[in-house]
Amino acid sequence: MNRYDVGIVGYWYATNYGSAMTYYALSRAMNQMGFSTVLIESPMKDQDPEGDNVFSRIFLRAHCNISESIPWDRQSALNDLCDGFMVGSDQVWTSFAIRHMRDMFFLGFVDEEKKKVAYAPSFGNADFFQPTPEQEQMVKHCLNRFDRISVREDSGREMVRNRFGIRADQTLDPVFLISQDEYRKISAESQRDVEGKYILAYILDPTPDKEEFIRKTAQKLSMDVKIVLDGRAGTFPKNRAKFQHYSDDVIQKDVDLPDWTKLFQNAAYVVTDSHHGVAMAVIYNKNFLCYPNYSRGYSRFVSLMSLLGLMDRMVPNTNSLTENILLQDVNYDRVNEILQKQRERSLQWLRDAFSLPKSKLPSIRLPENTVALKVDKHLCTGCGACVSSCPTDALELIPDENGYYRSSVDYDRCVNCGKCINVCPAIQLPEKTNRKQPKCYECVAADTKILENSSSGGAFSLLAQEAFRRNGSVVGAAWQEDFSVAHIMIDSEQDLPKLQKSKYLQSYLGNTFRQVEKKLKDGEFVLFSGCPCQVTGLKSYLGKEYDNLLTVDLLCGNSPSTRFFQEYLKEQFPEGLQAYEFRNKTEGWNWDGVLITLKNGEQQYRRGGKDDDYQRVYHNHTMCAPHCENCRYQETPRFGDLTIGDFWGIGGKDKTLNTRNGVSVILCNNEKGEKYLSAIPEEQIGVMKEVPLAWLGGNGYAINKSHNYCSPKRNQFYELVKAMPFSKAVDYTLKPMHGEVVSRYQHANTLLQFDMAMQRFKFNPDIWEEHTINGATVLFTKQQQTKPGSYAMMSLCRALEKGRKYRLDIKFRVNSTSEVVNLHIKDSGSSYNQVIYSHRNAGQNKGQWVQLSVDFVPNSKIYDEFMIGASQISGPDAYIAFEYIVISEV
Repeated sequence: MNRYDVGIVGYWYATNYGSAMTYYALSRAMNQMGFSTVLIESPMKDQDPEGDNVFSRIFLRAHCNISESIPWDRQSALNDLCDGFMVGSDQVWTSFAIRHMRDMFFLGFVDEEKKKVAYAPSFGNADFFQPTPEQEQMVKHCLNRFDRISVREDSGREMVRNRFGIRADQTLDPVFLISQDEYRKISAESQRDVEGKYILAYILDPTPDKEEFIRKTAQKLSMDVKIVLDGRAGTFPKNRAKFQHYSDDVIQKDVDLPDWTKLFQNAAYVVTDSHHGVAMAVIYNKNFLCYPNYSRGYSRFVSLMSLLGLMDRMVPNTNSLTENILLQDVNYDRVNEILQKQRERSLQWLRDAFSLPKSKLPSIRLPENTVALKVDKHLCTGCGACVSSCPTDALELIPDENGYYRSSVDYDRCVNCGKCINVCPAIQLPEKTNRKQPKCYECVAADTKILENSSSGGAFSLLAQEAFRRNGSVVGAAWQEDFSVAHIMIDSEQDLPKLQKSKYLQSYLGNTFRQVEKKLKDGEFVLFSGCPCQVTGLKSYLGKEYDNLLTVDLLCGNSPSTRFFQEYLKEQFPEGLQAYEFRNKTEGWNWDGVLITLKNGEQQYRRGGKDDDYQRVYHNHTMCAPHCENCRYQETPRFGDLTIGDFWGIGGKDKTLNTRNGVSVILCNNEKGEKYLSAIPEEQIGVMKEVPLAWLGGNGYAINKSHNYCSPKRNQFYELVKAMPFSKAVDYTLKPMHGEVVSRYQHANTLLQFDMAMQRFKFNPDIWEEHTINGATVLFTKQQQTKPGSYAMMSLCRALEKGRKYRLDIKFRVNSTSEVVNLHIKDSGSSYNQVIYSHRNAGQNKGQWVQLSVDFVPNSKIYDEFMIGASQISGPDAYIAFEYIVISEV
């Protein structure tokens, strides 16, 4: 009997093109490293309804060694065949697999002393792995017997870590382990004629929309189509029937594995709903579109496309298919560079798994007493309490896949002491001893220079100056050279500008708490300022009160990641920056003014989402961090001695205030904070007045049982920004048509040419009605529904350009009690709009047809709709009628 280095277990025998190629590639990669391999036959081979002469078995018998089929009761005999065993890739760790294959895919039959390795298996979607309690115990037992484990998807890594306390690496699907040349050799075995320029549509689960998707793609590309369906013999007739509009010469029959690879190799374009279809398109460097297959495991699509920066190639339905997406080439220089690095890393992982002795392999068992196992990563705020507490420096804050600083454990240095767990506020909040109803003050500094350099009324600067008078240090967030933000410690007022002003991104703390503790133990005074989660983390880390410490937390909304901000800067300012200043007061106290100083000294001032893509997704919480969404640190009682922020709306409550340069709110949460505040010299204070706490409103989610939130489009944006330029990801996320609209008009300079036969307004039918009367389109409003924000819109063929002149030609008439009716341009992804014409609806002209031509210049690049508001179409029998609307370039 032959003996082999490695026995490979998995679904290699399934009549599935991707599975068969996966195990061929895995076996071939091992052979190229010098290991002999054998594919372990199913113990239920005789019960396989597909039989022995299917394409997968025919191909693999010709290219690989295959063991005999060993019955369930004699599975241990396989140990005589191999020195070690590996469970291979694909969805082999699912509830379905457990029901049919028992513990085989978890190597339950393998003797203790033999190597047991998992290379890139998958749990599929979360609902694919729902074991019974007995099955879960089996899985836990078997996983703990492995010598090394990798998984294919990031979700699988989280699964084994959080559910079973196992460390798993993430490696490439095996199909990527061998070169394109290897696949070309396989293609050469095919006798199929696949000449001509064609689109290959590899579709596992046909639907009417996928059929339309293929038809539309072929029409736009002016190519023929060849369709390959699921390879299972029993499935083919059923799937073939779902593509009734395609002839038999389009639907490829009797496709074997060499045919399959050849069809990809010779295709001019690929459309697929298959994970391995995407993989083959990438291997052959083909332009492709992926129609993600949710029923077969969406996470594997996201994992692969995110890794390769190809999220923009995923198109979820035909409505989302645009000409721009279809015609955009894949940047294979970038993709191949990423793939080569990942391939080398994955091959080295595999080589080490079987070359190194067991004693040299890192342990797969994670220390139980670590924050990595005890805290959901989405609840980790990156406060750094665990990092500062670790006696062996086994913890550090590193960016996760979205750029958020999270606690990461070096398990080789971890001594399992549990100190990180004891100080983590996400596990256990420190005791709340502050006031449920803090005293509330409006505050304005007397020094105009302080006001100029502060986001609001200068409260932070007043508090910091008091710390310096006590020969103390101040800790706060400061810009770094790469435009990230980190907490630093200063002890001089001349460094105060580093800590002034808002920075709307997460701050890196590292071991800052350890530095603060040293100062405190040396008897020095420290003022620490930060977000509520950071102040809570410090208090939890210290574990005791210090008289020489004052904590100041902020009324914050959310803190996006450094990664998002740097992606935005890289795209918007490729020449580089000298400075970036949120909350600049060029136009007075505001929440959305940004001053940007370019490398050449030129300055740009931007206001809100109309001007700035970062603010388009900041203020509406589309970038909101998961830990901000789930914040437990904002409500009263607060954890800081004092709380500071902007006192929005105070001008309407205290008419005596001059709010031009900003007003701060200060909450005194305890006597220490109150005493500290009273120590500030009176001559430094312009205004310090106690006011009702209720005046604070919802700012910072501190009172009124308010709670932070995230946009429902947050997760989509997170995935897209990994694969697209920042502004494109913003458009794709926020705009209904993803910012892509195909021109309907013959003339390129025409953006809207209203044609009643082709177009209709978009609106809420509870508010508007649309009719055609005497050749005109008439919009009626339901009187009780005419409130601000209730728009009727018509799409332009593309977004208008900021600063460019356009002309509106229009004929309309209005019946309304409103004296002014405004015509607007609007952003389809938000309520941002601009009035382009104000019609005085009074006197002799009331209710008469108005025909005009008016020029306008957009103040933003985001407008892509013409709009009217229901609130101005009011009164009995209110309506607005249009004969024509044309918007064109001047």
